[in-house]
Amino acid sequence: MKKEFRVLLALLILLFFNSCNSVSSPVTTSVPTEVLGDYPVPEKLGNLTTYPVPGNASITTETVSPALSGTAPDPLPGKGSISGVLVSFTSHMVLKDTLFYLKPITGGDFPRIFVGPEPEKGDIVSRSDEEGRFSINNLPPGNYILVVEAYYDWLVALQSPEVNSPPLIINVQEGKKQSLGVVNVGGP
Repeated sequence: MKKEFRVLLALLILLFFNSCNSVSSPVTTSVPTEVLGDYPVPEKLGNLTTYPVPGNASITTETVSPALSGTAPDPLPGKGSISGVLVSFTSHMVLKDTLFYLKPITGGDFPRIFVGPEPEKGDIVSRSDEEGRFSINNLPPGNYILVVEAYYDWLVALQSPEVNSPPLIINVQEGKKQSLGVVNVGGP
């Protein structure tokens, strides 16, 4: 009885794994090449196909003209402060209510992987407001990288709104208030 049960169980497991590994035929989709009703022809953006908003749609998008946060707050002696506005240059949107953190660069080592804030390693966590603005006061002097949450990933702020731009290195100085202006992020 036990042997028959084991054989049956082994067959069920084999059948299960075999069905999980079966190859299905690829799904092909076609992109329309003519205007359908009020919808314009799709555009290619890299390897993505995007569809512009129809001419008579009531959908509006926010343009990137963020209200800059002005000057950073006054820091305590021996500390520094920063302020700025988080902006996605890929979606052309202000990043509202977005979690981010400052990661200190220690010993000249630039981190290669960003897995989220690690306060025990000196990371400073903050969030932008409803207009994408942020300010952080009383930072220890040093160099930092600004890392922004993007759904299930973390993106490093860049020096300019270009995909291959180097990371933005923020040099916090003792007694200085630094307004970063627009802080460029490649997503979301």
